[in-house]
Amino acid sequence: MEQITDEERAQIAALVAEGAPFWKINDEISKSRWAVARAIRRAKRPGPPERKRSPLRLSLDEREEISRGLAAGESFRTIANGSGGTRRRCAGR
Repeated sequence: MEQITDEERAQIAALVAEGAPFWKINDEISKSRWAVARAIRRAKRPGPPERKRSPLRLSLDEREEISRGLAAGESFRTIANGSGGTRRRCAGR
């Protein structure tokens, strides 16, 4: 399988962004048409979606608060209620 260099990939991506037809891209890159077609498909492929943490997961600060409470010997209920009521409460309660 023929390899395409990073410079050629950048050139292909630029030509794809311009809307150049396949034959023009194939003329610009001196590789087989199959290698060029693969590179064009990869250039048109969308990037990975943005990762979002679920609101149901604990943040690092919340994990630290729980860890400190356990180390201090506090009960689970005291930790869940938070210190001084500063901790946000569940919206359903």
